[in-house]
Amino acid sequence: MGGITTTRGDRAGRRRDVLAAAAAALEESDWGSFSIRDLAARAGVSGGAVYQWFSGKGEIWARLQTARFTADRETIEGWSSDLPAGETVHRLIGIIAENHADLGRHRFEYVRDLKGKTPDYAVELADAHQALSNAISTRIRAIYSDEITPANHAARVSWLWAVGKGVGEHLVDTRFEPTRVDRNDFLDTTAECVLAGLRAPAPVTVESSSAAREERP
Repeated sequence: MGGITTTRGDRAGRRRDVLAAAAAALEESDWGSFSIRDLAARAGVSGGAVYQWFSGKGEIWARLQTARFTADRETIEGWSSDLPAGETVHRLIGIIAENHADLGRHRFEYVRDLKGKTPDYAVELADAHQALSNAISTRIRAIYSDEITPANHAARVSWLWAVGKGVGEHLVDTRFEPTRVDRNDFLDTTAECVLAGLRAPAPVTVESSSAAREERP
């Protein structure tokens, strides 16, 4: 609680304190260890006060992730159009990895706790995620010059997301520490491999192969 300095009369500030405390707690622990009681203690408020602002820890996570997605999108959109392809991929993987390590790894528990419901904060989160995906998609599309189908492009975007999340798991998984792999070297190597993959020719699908055979005289 040492970092909480907001005065008690500042409700908006107290709400920000709760979100800041939640972000720190989620970075340090798993979903099961993340409780409203502990969160309230970290933020210096009562448990009842937390429920005045949020319906539960699912909404808190969603609000944090929505803000993070929005900030990441704005960061990507602010990059120069002249940014080298290798640096672009390196940064994209880093953004996805850090997001996953800090917040994204709790997504499955969040979805489970929704129990099929779609509250407003879940819709806002989905919209923010789509906007970030669009920003990433635009950056990736500028890396390769060959014409590919929308399906192949979507597959490359999904692949980059998957790689980034895998790197994020590496950042938080202590099982990797005994390998003594430098994290920056790991990210550099990953970015090089991903860049080569993005620039590789698009795979020929069964449908396109069949169509080519039919067009032969």
